[in-house]
Amino acid sequence: MRGAWAICKRELHSYFVSPVAYALMAVFWLAESVFFIAILNYWVVQGRNADVRAEQLGPEGNLLNVPAMIGTSFLDITAWLLVFILPIVAMALLAEEKRQRTMELLLTSPVSNAGIMWGKFFGAYLFLVALLAPTFCFQYVLGYFGANEPAVWYTGYLGLLLLAAAMLAATLWVSALTESQVVAAFGGYGLLLIFWFIDAPANLLPSIWQDGVRWLSLHHHFGDFRVGVVSLPDANYLLWFTVFFLFMTHLALESLRWRGVRSS
Repeated sequence: MRGAWAICKRELHSYFVSPVAYALMAVFWLAESVFFIAILNYWVVQGRNADVRAEQLGPEGNLLNVPAMIGTSFLDITAWLLVFILPIVAMALLAEEKRQRTMELLLTSPVSNAGIMWGKFFGAYLFLVALLAPTFCFQYVLGYFGANEPAVWYTGYLGLLLLAAAMLAATLWVSALTESQVVAAFGGYGLLLIFWFIDAPANLLPSIWQDGVRWLSLHHHFGDFRVGVVSLPDANYLLWFTVFFLFMTHLALESLRWRGVRSS
């Protein structure tokens, strides 16, 4: 862990002095705002329709929890946006060091492989936290102008933080395998999309395989968080997913050290 904090600070500094990072944040926040307004309008209309049904059918006709549906839909969109944002955030973490031949300096410095890995990981992760934090305030807009379901937002953002860590670890590993940012980005997209949609064909498989395939899906393990439930098995999966890919990143750095930092 030697030098991890110094590398973390360097990564954060590189993000916040880069116009690309600010452009990424602006696009993400704009997209989140547009989606929030669209989701809000959609579920307000659905709520009005539910009120009409309640007048016609009685109280049992209105079973729609509009604030919860708004929060759940918004969390789904945010998780989906992370799939597209994360490879851009992580693509240069190690690939650019290799391209510029500065990885040699890191590997021959007093910083351990674990220190390099954790420094890169936490630098990017803190940037992601800064990216997500302002969007959490949308729940207060709901509370100010109407009803809100805080549990959905609190558990949902806990799930998003765990999901972001898992996705970041996977894309960091891809970045460790190449010196091309483009290859790292597209490789990260491919890996995340595989683990996001891997449960889609589960129903086509023999029943003995279905649960196992669904268990591998990142989207499946985010499901309970987005509806206000903290699921320990899902949290454990996301944590172990993160640990596994960080371990793979550590192995990739060990390989670089032993090979003398050759080009991938």
